[in-house]
Amino acid sequence: MLNWPAKLFCLVLAVIIWSFINHWVTTNDAAPSRAQLEEIRRSHP
Repeated sequence: MLNWPAKLFCLVLAVIIWSFINHWVTTNDAAPSRAQLEEIRRSHP
């Protein structure tokens, strides 16, 4: 079994990677909708 510092390090690393991927995915998905909102705002003054 891993000792506590190694477990804690792995857990922190996993959380950092997960949050980074989650943030990248959500911003990637939000980019087109943001552009659509800009177009809607432009077409409806």
